Amino acid sequence: MVSSGPLLSHEALNASALTATTHGFTPAVFTMPWICADLSDDSLTELSEFDHIVVLENHNEALAKFEVLSRQLGENVPVTRIGLSGIPANGQPTEVLAHHKVDASSIFAFIEGLVS
Repeated sequence: MVSSGPLLSHEALNASALTATTHGFTPAVFTMPWICADLSDDSLTELSEFDHIVVLENHNEALAKFEVLSRQLGENVPVTRIGLSGIPANGQPTEVLAHHKVDASSIFAFIEGLVS
């Protein structure tokens, strides 16, 4: 999983722990704070070794990390986006994350769909 900041990185780490407990493997979590910059050669090399990349975004999707990763890795590794579209909901952080399906439980459910 690739995240651009601490909020979704926290959710990704929790989803990774749920996956480890339930399925016996731990998905990697990468935090890349820059949203729209190309990846370094080292990052490309490391990420290209995975079977699937899931990008977590809590911001507008246009020209963001998902598009960058899709362009740079998409021919060799499937890249999927989990994130907000449109105007974010209002509410407590946990409510908003769950509403947009970027909370740990929703991310875990998505990962379960990939492994089943």
